Amino acid sequence: MDVLGHQPKKSRGVLATLDFNDEDLNSALCEATAVTKEYFDSVNEWRVFPLIQGKRLRHAIRERLPLEPTPPGKVIQKFRQTILENARHNLHPRFFGYVSSSGNPVGAIADLLTSTLNQNVTAWRSAPSAVEIELLAIDWIKEILGYPREAIGMFTSGGSLATLQALAIAREVKAGKNVSRNGMQILGRSRLILYMSEQGHMSIPKAAALLGLGKSSVRTVRADQAFRMELSDLERQIAQDRSRGHRPFCVVASAGTVNTGAIDDLEGISRIGRREGLWFHVDGAYGGFAALVPSICDRFRGIEKADSVSLDPHKWLYQPLDAGCILVRNRRQAYRTFSGSGEYAKVIAGIPGEDFAFFEHGIELSRRFRALKIWMAFKCYGARLLAACIEKNLRMAHVLETLVKANEYLEILAPVELSIVCFRYVPISVQKAYFCARPAQKQELDHRLNRLNEAIMTQLQREGRVYLSNAVLKGRFALRGCILSYRTEERDLRILIDEAVRIGRMWERKV
Repeated sequence: MDVLGHQPKKSRGVLATLDFNDEDLNSALCEATAVTKEYFDSVNEWRVFPLIQGKRLRHAIRERLPLEPTPPGKVIQKFRQTILENARHNLHPRFFGYVSSSGNPVGAIADLLTSTLNQNVTAWRSAPSAVEIELLAIDWIKEILGYPREAIGMFTSGGSLATLQALAIAREVKAGKNVSRNGMQILGRSRLILYMSEQGHMSIPKAAALLGLGKSSVRTVRADQAFRMELSDLERQIAQDRSRGHRPFCVVASAGTVNTGAIDDLEGISRIGRREGLWFHVDGAYGGFAALVPSICDRFRGIEKADSVSLDPHKWLYQPLDAGCILVRNRRQAYRTFSGSGEYAKVIAGIPGEDFAFFEHGIELSRRFRALKIWMAFKCYGARLLAACIEKNLRMAHVLETLVKANEYLEILAPVELSIVCFRYVPISVQKAYFCARPAQKQELDHRLNRLNEAIMTQLQREGRVYLSNAVLKGRFALRGCILSYRTEERDLRILIDEAVRIGRMWERKV
């Protein structure tokens, strides 16, 4: 008996096909198009987060393996009623959680075309036009950052994979020995040390662990009052590690931290990196594309000097998931780290360009045609419009900052540099007590405020009118609003303030 519930039989010569007939295909495409259009037209009126418990949702979705076909229209209707209505809506103008892009209609169309074409963008011979489109889109991104044209780049699943690839190249280049071939044991007791801000992304120590460096080889550098890396502490730790016989090899700077949006001193870190012989990597996954905006592009000065940069078009280029990006200044170093293939994948071509393979410069072999939606976005919208949308997000963040400062119950917890605003609810009674409290008393009041604001955030998310995430800044729990939707307007921010204060006043007597 097999999984289909019957004894295997000899084939009767019936031709199996997954193609729809014309009527079913037209019906499925029309249904899908209608759902897509309805969603983009009406998502502003939806709840940001669904009002449903996990048990009920699992009951609505779970079913046995389907053995017989269901009409496509019914399947799409199931998607509409069960999946779409019970999703968290990142496209919503009041979704302020994490660093999650809103997506856009062109990206949705591009993903349909990408899946239709179904290219494996691993080498030129596998996908000639797709490879050329990706190389062109990468050239446009290098132009935005002022990065060298001779640098190499590629699209990845996200910033985490881009960072992993960048640190793998850094390890290979700075180890002084062929660790890709011989393993980390070839270094003996000498340890490679990596430096990041205490505000850096969690993908960095994770990459260090996967590369055999170990999380204990990652040094966290103090952040200043603006939550930027302290250069003096970086220099102190490098000197200390050298005196202990370790081998500093890499420093990771942030072009927009995930907690507050702080931009490290990229020029200063670059100078230290050059002087100390360190690989200089910039994590620009969140903030890097804000370099498109003329009013703040100077804050990214120094990013063009990085040995590698990670970026996320699925954040501030408003692309649907997934679309990360890595740029590497020296393409030979990327090739040295990742080249090597079996005979079955060997590229044989006598014409320059046609022998190019992404798998010789990065981790992935199978690669989706991620570049199509980025190419289409630049073509359909133009860089000026994309820059204007980013600039609007920056402006809305400062509007939210002003609204927070004007409200007697709310307190700003970090400078607003990009589009993240961190604040907390503070009852009037606690404000008065805090003013004259001793350090130990202030610490106890902060613990109470942390519990209170955690409760506020949880209820805000569950009620579904607005969605905030959180950060902990110098021991203080922050309500963290990240504005990354081109649809967000001032009225959405006023609703956020009203809801946070309403729930805060309700909870302040309970916590």
